[in-house]
Amino acid sequence: MRRRVILAGLVVAAVAALLLLAPTRAWLTGLSGWARAAGPAGVAAFALAYAAGSVLALPVWPLTVAAGVAYGAWWGFALALPAGAAGASLAFLAGRTLFRGAVARRVARDPRLAAIDEAVSRQGALLVVLLRLSPLAPYNVVNYALSASRVGVFAFAGGSLLGMAPITFAWAWAGATFGSLEGVAGRPPAGPGEQALRWAGLLATVAVVVLLGRMARRFTATSTK
Repeated sequence: MRRRVILAGLVVAAVAALLLLAPTRAWLTGLSGWARAAGPAGVAAFALAYAAGSVLALPVWPLTVAAGVAYGAWWGFALALPAGAAGASLAFLAGRTLFRGAVARRVARDPRLAAIDEAVSRQGALLVVLLRLSPLAPYNVVNYALSASRVGVFAFAGGSLLGMAPITFAWAWAGATFGSLEGVAGRPPAGPGEQALRWAGLLATVAVVVLLGRMARRFTATSTK
């Protein structure tokens, strides 16, 4: 329980730092405001940013937070989840083509990655889902590690879409919660009641994500033995 509380606190602190500290707050406010005003072009820009960030192995969770700020929790989630899964699949394909040699050498040096390859050959998309749910398997590591495994691209894409859903929604909800602050993305500030509901929803969402991550970690450890 203590570890769950610490992890949940770190998630909230990371989002708070992103949104409330300069210059990241200014960057996020500007990006979110531009995306809302740009309409379809803003959505396309988010999708391209996910693709580029995934292939370059950069953190993409700030984009999900920005989507939540710009479009709200549900619409931000609806944008971020397919864009994130598509970006992951693009990195997966890049690992099998452009960076195949480098990825293969990295896997050969790490017995844990070899164990994942063996487990994937038995469980396929199920293990992809579990790895996406596990907090110990970072987004970019999974993309390139599994590109050297025997999992198929459709199993990878489908497993990623399903497994990434909880944490993606958590980031989008966090962005929407902080986005209700005055001046962020040009939206009117929420009242005390709505703010309380947003914070309660954020904490509940983080708790669910942490719980699912813990369950996935146990299942993944069992599968790769």
